[in-house]
Amino acid sequence: MNWVLFVVLGFCIFYLLERRKYLKKLLEYKKVIRMSWGKVKEFERFDFGKIGRYHKNILPEENVFQILSDQICKDLDFEELFKYIDRTHSKIGQQYLYYRLRTIKKEKAISQENLAKHFQSDNVFREQIQLLLNRLSNVEGYYFETLFNDKNIQKPNSIKWVYALSILSLVITIVIFIYPIALVLLIPILLTNLFFHYRNKVFIYEHFKAIVEFSKTYNVAKKILKNNKIRELYGEPEFMKHLAKIERKASFFKINKRFENEWLLLIWIPIEYLKISFNLEYIAFYSLIRSFFNCRNDVQKLYVFIGEIEVSLTIASLRSEGRENCIPKFYDEKTLVVENMYHPLLKKCVSNSINLLNESLLLTGTNMSGKTTFIRTIGVNSILAQTLGICYASSYIAPFLRIHSSIRIADDLLEDTSYYLKEVLVLKEFVESVNESVPCLFILDEIFKGTNSQERVSAGYAILDYLNQSKHIVLVATHDLELVNLLECRNYAVYHFQEQIMSKELNFDFKIKKGKMTKQNAIEILELYNYPKKITDTAYLLKYNVFKIK
Repeated sequence: MNWVLFVVLGFCIFYLLERRKYLKKLLEYKKVIRMSWGKVKEFERFDFGKIGRYHKNILPEENVFQILSDQICKDLDFEELFKYIDRTHSKIGQQYLYYRLRTIKKEKAISQENLAKHFQSDNVFREQIQLLLNRLSNVEGYYFETLFNDKNIQKPNSIKWVYALSILSLVITIVIFIYPIALVLLIPILLTNLFFHYRNKVFIYEHFKAIVEFSKTYNVAKKILKNNKIRELYGEPEFMKHLAKIERKASFFKINKRFENEWLLLIWIPIEYLKISFNLEYIAFYSLIRSFFNCRNDVQKLYVFIGEIEVSLTIASLRSEGRENCIPKFYDEKTLVVENMYHPLLKKCVSNSINLLNESLLLTGTNMSGKTTFIRTIGVNSILAQTLGICYASSYIAPFLRIHSSIRIADDLLEDTSYYLKEVLVLKEFVESVNESVPCLFILDEIFKGTNSQERVSAGYAILDYLNQSKHIVLVATHDLELVNLLECRNYAVYHFQEQIMSKELNFDFKIKKGKMTKQNAIEILELYNYPKKITDTAYLLKYNVFKIK
């Protein structure tokens, strides 16, 4: 009896130590979430290969307004934007936020907006949900989406042998109690089962992680749904009832996780022996995978449920960070009216306002004056307005716009594609989009800069004039003043950025101004950086006497 008492006492001590450690970590994390609310993540490592898995693998939905292309993401620094926007706690939430930012849907999610308001106004409620979601912060959560995105895994042909060996192992184990000599027969069977067990572990490694995460996610969702405010918005989802049976099966695979603690190693060893002897893990896995495949729609609904809550938390955090932002307004007319808009990635960004009514924007400016940043700012805020319902401005009014961009064009050595041809292919997509009934936002920087000036201006004028029809809005930044002269009477509003050179230093105010640019600075910048006087004198001579530029 003494040893029984000793074991019970040992377990009690272990439980109390683990409980104390858990409560200490809980208090620490409470401090972290309070301190980090409304702030950018500081120590996060962003693995976009894993973060983008759900977006990459999910089948396109019917009601999607636009999926942002890789070209748009490159032009608008999407990954850097995501690092700033991401305020999620779980890996599911992180993947779903990435998907939401790249997938524009026109219908507004009322529950998402209402939940974001609750998170802003009720700190206790918000922290309760954050603490629960933090349980899903393990990197293995990235693999959850394989449970409904991967194709059905067929049982291998060897499964028949596994069943036979398991039955034989059970029979011999029973016989051993009568005829101990039968242990000799059990050894080769055990070695064969060992081979199947660990070969299967290698094959199912990714799915094994997903199954463990499913079980954790289900239990977190179950606790979240006990909250009255969540129940008011989501009710009692049917998918939770459908998945209850699968979760019970999946809990078998949590055994390894529970026994990772070195204190419990002595218990893990006999359990692992039983799993190997009777191929329990092998058989349970294929039975469970079949269940997941049959209920994959419900599994995805569980994933989306967690994802939507994380998106609402992100919106609430962004609105609480102390920087000016607004809820966008959408109209069907060809209108782009923004006040005090700025780029969220720039800490000391100057805000600007613009008012386009039935017209597009032709933006000129000297080098480094801010014209490319400005058109990027509008692009970034349009994405945030149409995905999260937040805009970094005091007001934003525009139609729902399908975004196209041509800013960072590069030649492709492997595909033997020149810079000019690459741009031609990108702009061909713009031209084809003009005939769509959906309003588009075309963002272009230095159109056709890969070709000679005469044809650049001629082709640029023709394309920009063609794009600026119906309800489409064109934002183009250019150095070509010839384009300004040609397009200012073709329903383009002309704006510019300008700098001043004082005490041999460039000074930019980064404020947009109406009208044409009045001064050029390329040669002056050469002077500022001490280029030989012979070069700058020759440049000025050509500028004033040959090209007749004042």
